[in-house]
Order: sequence, then structure tokens, then C-alpha cells
Amino acid sequence: MAGRPTLTLAALLEAVRHDRKLSSAQRTRILCSLRAFVRLTGLNPRRTKASFGECRAAMNRFEPARIGMKRARWGCIRSDVALAFGRYASPPIRRGQVPLSPAWQALRTKLGRSLHISLSRFMTYCSRNGVAPDAVNDCIAVQFFQHIAAFTSVANPKQRYWRTCVHWNQAADTVPGWPPIRLTMPKFRAMISFPWSAFPPSFVADVQAWAEHAVKRDIFDEDAPERPLRPITVEYRVRDIRRFASGAVRAGVPIQALRDLRALTTPAIFRAGVRFFWERAGDRSSCNLYHLAYVIREMAADWVKPDPASLMALRRLTRRLHCRPYGLSPSMLAILEQFDDPANVQRLIALPAALAERARSVPQIERAAVMVQQAVAIELQLVAPLRPSALRNLRLDRHFRIVRNAEGPSVRLVVPAEDTKNHIRLTFDLPTETVRLLETYLRVYLPALTDGEPTVLFPGASGEPKTMVGFSHGIARRIWRHTGLRMTVQAFRHLAAKLYLDRYPGQYFPVGLLLGHQSFDTTRRFYGGLESRVIARHHAEHVIGRAFSAPSPPVPRSTASAMSGAPSIGRPQTMRRVRARN
Repeated sequence: MAGRPTLTLAALLEAVRHDRKLSSAQRTRILCSLRAFVRLTGLNPRRTKASFGECRAAMNRFEPARIGMKRARWGCIRSDVALAFGRYASPPIRRGQVPLSPAWQALRTKLGRSLHISLSRFMTYCSRNGVAPDAVNDCIAVQFFQHIAAFTSVANPKQRYWRTCVHWNQAADTVPGWPPIRLTMPKFRAMISFPWSAFPPSFVADVQAWAEHAVKRDIFDEDAPERPLRPITVEYRVRDIRRFASGAVRAGVPIQALRDLRALTTPAIFRAGVRFFWERAGDRSSCNLYHLAYVIREMAADWVKPDPASLMALRRLTRRLHCRPYGLSPSMLAILEQFDDPANVQRLIALPAALAERARSVPQIERAAVMVQQAVAIELQLVAPLRPSALRNLRLDRHFRIVRNAEGPSVRLVVPAEDTKNHIRLTFDLPTETVRLLETYLRVYLPALTDGEPTVLFPGASGEPKTMVGFSHGIARRIWRHTGLRMTVQAFRHLAAKLYLDRYPGQYFPVGLLLGHQSFDTTRRFYGGLESRVIARHHAEHVIGRAFSAPSPPVPRSTASAMSGAPSIGRPQTMRRVRARN
């Protein structure tokens, strides 16, 4: 059996059907699960090999919540599929609970709950294969990665491998008696940027000096920049400078030649850096390349101040690279296509209330609080689509106000201009359902997430706003788990534009007001044509006379009447003029 080639899913079904070592009930259950697995994942059983390496991508794309299936049922199907793969795979996989060796068992008793969960699979693998704790090395870790990628249903083997290395090193640093062995962190993509330690110290010092200069706001300082940058912008531009300098080095420029930023902005080295990224993009410009060249050119004009001829050469080459993004990325368009189905729209809109209701039955108050916290974030993004950084940093004492009027008190979300990316003040009146969910979160669940009087709406373990990665990934996982929809925090803004334009085609100006765009051109460039599907369907159905299986929504005959049911909003030359009048 060890030398038998890997079976296809169709051959695996036949092998299970003719395996007389299985009882009749076992055979029926496994066959039923395999057929359901093929049907739900959409795999071709005659062409797909019976291995997790072949089936993992399709398994990750399927989410039981999308078709109303319970996760327990999907878990049973995966378990039976794993049993079949392990029984008939080549080489055979040993399954079942196997006790750890005494050495590994002694180490496991020293671990806390978090490290125990993250290292359990790795310790079991080493124990089964006779690897002692003191014999663990990078080679063993790579073999573990190859094992989970080929023979387990782990959704993301690379991430599991990376986390195993992180937590192993953490245990080596913090757990008494743990082997003093450190695993090398894996890198799954070629890195362009060199570490700062690889550059000459004088170059690093000059970059730091420019960073301090770029944020100066003293109007009486003759050396201060005319347009100071925000600290976060400087942080990103320092990263861009290192990336461009690394590209120049990879293009053949000796790294010791980069003594300071003046050397980087010489025409020869600038062209070398541009050529590296030009060839890497397939002998064409890209928005990333244009941005890098623009950053170096602006830094040269403000800080280095080269001679006019050199500065003109930089500007001339940067102009040739000019690239402006039009429309949304293919991955974002794929996310929005899910919401062409009105059922998916309603599923997402109903999710916050469903999460709040489910949290009432969760016994652990901390888990319930996190669930309601994510429900509040989703609800706010539906009614007040903010940028992720603005949403994450919302504060109770700064951004929420109680407004009293003739209809009674209401809650208003106000984001001051200094808290937004483009310095545009945003104001949202929150609907009654949103306020009710927010009040429940503040009264019942928020105290469980922080000590003392809470001031941050979405606090992390330290009481400060959650990290962007953890905050965004948590919301995305929650949406995927409960609705089967791929969604990100940033995608809520694009979804708001799509839903508005589907209802009122051509009305880009109100969309720009809702999203806080500084220029009407920005709204038109990113969302122009987003509602073309609705217009084309209306044209085919009502102009050409072609019928669809499902009736299309009514579309106004002109964009002038598209705002029916909503206040009429004109379209001035710029948004700034409207805001100035307000």
C-alpha cells in the first residue's frame, strides 16, 4: 500500500465501496460524506487527487453558513474525508489519539493554555516520529510543515508553520526547562528590502534627519518644509525610501555608494532603482513604481536640493512613469460581486442583531463581549462607513454626542477633521436600532473588556484601541463564519457606494459626501461604472425587450430622477464649495 499511487476522488469512492474491512454503517457514512464533499466543494472527482494538498483551496472557499448548513455537519464531513484520505493515501497516515513520549509530556505540563494549544500538533508530530525535544531543529520544522500541507486539513499550513516557530521561540524564552533551541522564522516570499543594518550608518542617519525635518510645523523656522507631513505619512515614506534604495542595490549599485540621500537622488542611481521596479513589473510602469519615484523626487526637492539639472532629470523620468489608479482592484470587485444577490445583502445587514442575540447564550462573558464588539463594528460600518483606522480609534468622550430635538434625543457620530485621512469632518446620525445595540454593548459587555472607566469603543487587552491587524481580521473571520461572505473592514466603504449607486445610478456626488471624499474626481475614478450592471439589465429588459428569469429592480429613466425618495442634491464643481457653504 505504501507504494500505491495517490488515488483520485472517484477511485477513492470505489475503494471505500469495495472495502470489506469496514462495517456496513461505516461504509455508508464515509461514502455519504465523500459524495457531499465533492458536491459542496465543486471538485471534479475524476481529475482531483485524494489529498488535502489538492483539495485545500476548494475546502477553504466553502463556508457552511452560506447554504444554511451547521458547522457541526461540515466538521463531520471533513472528519470522514480525513479518515478516507488517511486510510487509502500513500503513504498511510496513522490516526487516533497517541500518547506523547515522557519527555514531551513533561514539557507539555509546563505550558500555559495558549502555548499548549499552538504547540500541541507539533509536539504530537515529533513524538510520533521519535524526535526528542533536544533534537528539534529547522529541518524538523520544515518536515512538519510538509506533513501538515500534504496530509492534514489545516486551512493555512504556511500560517500554522509560522505560528509554530513563533510560539516555540516564545516557549524557549519564557518556559523553564524548555530546550534552548530557536527556530528560524520562515519566509515564503522573496524580500526586496534590505534591513537598515545593511546600509551605511551615514545613510540611515540622513534618513532619520529627513524624517524629523518632514514633520516640522514651526512657521518661523526657515528650514521647515512648506507642507509638513503627518507622522504616519513619514513612517510610510521612510519605508518607501528603504525599498527604493534596496531596489537600486539589487539593480547593481554598490550598497556602500549610498552614503546619504544625496547619493540616492543622483540621476544614475535613481534610474537604476526605477529600472529594477520597471523590469519587475514586466517592462511597464505601475502605480507602486510611480509612487516610489514620486516619494524620492519630493524628498530630493525638499531635503537634498540638488542642482536644477539633476532635479529636472528626476522630474522628467517621474512624469514618464505617471500612473493613476482607476476603479477598484479585481479582488475588491470579487468581494462586491457577492452582493449582486439581494439575499447576501440582507444576510450581512441582519448579522449584527444575530450576533447580539447569539451572545446572550455564550456562557463566557469575555467571548460574548468580543462577539458583540464585532457586531457593533459591523453595524457602524453599515450605517456610517468609516476608514478602518478611524473606526478603530473611536472614543466615547470624543466622537459620540447626544443631540436633543423635537423628535427626542438621538445619538450622533462626529469624526473631527483632524481624525480623518483627508481632513474632512464627517457626521452621522445613528438609527434607532444602531443606538439600541450600542447601548447594550456599553452597558453589559464593554466593562468586561477593560478595567476602570472605558473611553475607547473597541479596546484591546491594554485598554488602548485594538491593533489594526487583529481588529480587521477578527471582523472578517466573524462575517465569514456566520454568513459565508468574504468581507473586509475597508470593503464596507465600497459596498456602501455600490448599494447607493445600484439604487440611484450615476449619483456619484452623494456617494462622495457619504464617504468623505475631498474631490468629486476621486469618487468618479473609483466607482465610475460600478452600477453598469443595473443599467445594462434595465436596457436589455425595458429597451430591447429581453426577459430575465428574475425581474430586475426599477431604474430611473434619467439620473436627474434617480434621487426620487431622497432630497435633491445638486452637483457643483467641487465638494469643497458645498462644504464651505455649510
